[in-house]
Amino acid sequence: MKAFVKSLPLYLWVAAATKPVAAADLKQDTQSGPKHSTSDRVGAQKDGRIGLEVSGVRGGKFPTSLGAGWGWLGGGCEGEKTIPFMVTNVKLTEAGDEHYWGFYSDNFEEEMKFLKNIRYCPDAGWMSSYRIYGELISPEAYKREVESHVESSDVYDHVLYAIHGVNNEPKSSFDGAFNFNDNRGAATKYLVIPINWRNRWGTTSTYEWDRNNSAPRAGRQLAAKSDVFKSSVSTSVMCHSQGNWVFRVMAQNIQGPEQMFENVFMVAADARMDMFSTEFNPEAPQDMEAKGNTDSDDLLAENYLDIPEIELRLNGGYAISKLTSHTHVLWNRRDGALDTREWFQMGIDCGGIDCSRVMRALGRVGDESEALTTLPYFMSRVTYHDFTATDTGGGNEHSYQWLQPAVDLYVQYKPDEMLLANKLLGEDNLKID
Repeated sequence: MKAFVKSLPLYLWVAAATKPVAAADLKQDTQSGPKHSTSDRVGAQKDGRIGLEVSGVRGGKFPTSLGAGWGWLGGGCEGEKTIPFMVTNVKLTEAGDEHYWGFYSDNFEEEMKFLKNIRYCPDAGWMSSYRIYGELISPEAYKREVESHVESSDVYDHVLYAIHGVNNEPKSSFDGAFNFNDNRGAATKYLVIPINWRNRWGTTSTYEWDRNNSAPRAGRQLAAKSDVFKSSVSTSVMCHSQGNWVFRVMAQNIQGPEQMFENVFMVAADARMDMFSTEFNPEAPQDMEAKGNTDSDDLLAENYLDIPEIELRLNGGYAISKLTSHTHVLWNRRDGALDTREWFQMGIDCGGIDCSRVMRALGRVGDESEALTTLPYFMSRVTYHDFTATDTGGGNEHSYQWLQPAVDLYVQYKPDEMLLANKLLGEDNLKID
């Protein structure tokens, strides 16, 4: 473990709070840096099952005659909630015409899966654990379904994908989309589609494993299926916390990148603070006009200590910029959760770049990051938004991605909203502060 534990009491708290994790029985990420003798399991079987199988489906729905009066056996769906679509690489279990996953889904798929007609059932699993059900479809069919859904809708005109951060279980990913669509969908015309990547939720010792294994895996899997984002309907993406790392890995692994998103909103980004600096992006155009894609082979620092090579791969900001019309960095100087990055991302040799820039988080020192954003290419494509003086929900002031101030910003920069602002201002181009 490479964390710099700042105090003995904190170390003892981490040790006491950490749940036991099963012995390594999953594939480690073979492309992402240091490996550890642990796994993606959360130390429990699917749906809390204790060796019971019913009707040939493990943890499946119970016949009425058996399940009546035995709600703790599962099989119900009191308080069902639905959303149209969801994307995940969490291991799925087949159940008739649907597949499901939940808190106790203890593995990952070898590729991203795309599902429609999503149902959240709070008490479908063993001991009334929740399940998320959906109809599994091909990426091509999924793309067509999303386009048809939006184009035929009287409510939505724009898709907003949501990539969550570390220690987020499936319910949290689902709830973020459901609550937004239910409460703000009509007002914003955004249809939120969650991307639920397998991370080690349910245990406190997740950060290092997920950053070096789970998140890069998810990023590469998204890159392999990136054609689904090349849509006929307007599409943007909101990345929260370590979800920004997933997105960066995706961006740097797409062959022949092109614009797929109107906006990328990097919220409370667990990302290196020099993401859009000149030094970190030597391939970025040195003037206002892009010269087209000039992808080269991986540029990795040959010597490093503790910081994985994948973090030191150059041109991360440039790769992100190729996928979107504009990037928005929402940052907050008081964000306490991003301390974790600084405990783990320590090194001595960072490929000729000041290691403090790799260690410190974009989501907390946005003003310093903006000072390093000196290329006209990035200055016209990246906007920094200071949320330090904004109500970010209290606590560690990290999870403000669905709070009204952030939502207002998402709406402000929708293409149709900006065109309206242009018209009202009588300007050819809306000035972005």
